[in-house]
Amino acid sequence: MMALPRGLVAPWRLYVLLCFVAVALAPSGAGADEIFMGRGEAITRGAVQGITEFLPVSSSAHLLLVGEMFGRRGDCNRRGRESLWLFDLLLQFASALAVLAIYFKRVTQLSLGLLGRSAEGLRLAMFLLIAFLPGAICGVLVDRFHFLKTGSSAALPWPLVIGGVYIMIFELLRNRERETKSLANLTAAGAFFIGMMQAAALIPGVSRSLMSITACMIIGLNYVVAVEFSFLLGAGTIFSATCYKVLCGGAATIGSIPFSCVLGGCCVAFVFSLPGIYFLCRWLAH
Repeated sequence: MMALPRGLVAPWRLYVLLCFVAVALAPSGAGADEIFMGRGEAITRGAVQGITEFLPVSSSAHLLLVGEMFGRRGDCNRRGRESLWLFDLLLQFASALAVLAIYFKRVTQLSLGLLGRSAEGLRLAMFLLIAFLPGAICGVLVDRFHFLKTGSSAALPWPLVIGGVYIMIFELLRNRERETKSLANLTAAGAFFIGMMQAAALIPGVSRSLMSITACMIIGLNYVVAVEFSFLLGAGTIFSATCYKVLCGGAATIGSIPFSCVLGGCCVAFVFSLPGIYFLCRWLAH
């Protein structure tokens, strides 16, 4: 079972305190070109994102529900919708940073592999790239043609219900005796299958972690490897999606949300992602 690095566990309370102090001291008023978002909503969004990102539930669906809890039922103009969408993407970016912190050794190995100094790291990087491609291609198509985008919770019940049924069916049919493979046993075909399953998370209400982790287990990877590969793949996907949106003009739209809310929400998302990862590993271990 994976444990959080001591360097992250020790100052846990300090992280939380600094996040809330930063949000409390920063100004929260919205300017003429800004969407009003209070500190409470920013903090709540960050906390919900951090907790749900790595659990087998949809973080984006829960963020949409949080928005409706605060009376945000979608802004009437496209700029407002894009700003809120990018804000949530930045919260996911903060959660991905938590993955890098926890799997720092593996990320270092990947970096050495790309530099030609680690054969195992290069092999893992190639498989992550193969698994990344299906979601990347589908994501660009969804963004270009505005498929599967929703600003209302009305589209969420069925995907959430189907996801719950999928979990129950998966547990009933799961063959634990086959889940013994390590990363050394992963193949290009297996990596592509994982990527195809993760691409299904583009549907609002479908969990990226759920699809990728179960895909890993279906091809026989043990749960430790499944979680690690899924989180690394998810982090790479989020980083790429964030860069893509910023390069496509997202930097201008995010400016409509107060900077204090962006900073505070991202800090809280990072902090709450650490126990989210830890809890999932404990849950799978038992």
